[in-house]
Amino acid sequence: MMLADVKKVVGDLVEENKKLRQEIELLKDEKSHGPCVLSDGNILEEVEERQFRSHNIIIQEEWMEFKKSNATRDDATADLNNVISEIEERRLRSNNVLLFNIPESSASEIAQKIDDDLQHVTSILSPLGSFPIPKKITRIGQHKPNAVRPLRITYDSEATVKDVLRSNRNNSNRKQHFRPDLTKLQRDFNNK
Repeated sequence: MMLADVKKVVGDLVEENKKLRQEIELLKDEKSHGPCVLSDGNILEEVEERQFRSHNIIIQEEWMEFKKSNATRDDATADLNNVISEIEERRLRSNNVLLFNIPESSASEIAQKIDDDLQHVTSILSPLGSFPIPKKITRIGQHKPNAVRPLRITYDSEATVKDVLRSNRNNSNRKQHFRPDLTKLQRDFNNK
């Protein structure tokens, strides 16, 4: 049931309640001015109270039904948002390829480290084929002594990434290898 439906039902109940109050007032007037069908004023109050409680119960039931349908809708919206986020993350990562086991540069300047990484990438790729210069090269994670961080290599197109990965199959140097840049969901799925 939609919020508009609940509002309409509440409006109808308020209107009906007004009519009942008017009828009660008429009955009270009849009692004070002449013979009355109801001999006791408590009966009117009891009737009014019962009607109020029954309307209240109906409203509560409709409200609970509305909340249930809305909770289902919220779950579906959250699932949809997760799917959209995953698709967007995959799209962003589709232009990246990861390269493992490339020694880190000992240079102190960041520009020199990036240049050293680019030279390593070029020396590995040149025997495999002709590839464009990467748009960006970054190390993944924080630097730790005696640990080698993988390189994330970003190209302008997904087609170049596919060519690099395809050429990697023919790579005789298995120590230094390329992998696609997968999302956490993809990595978890592959590790099952």
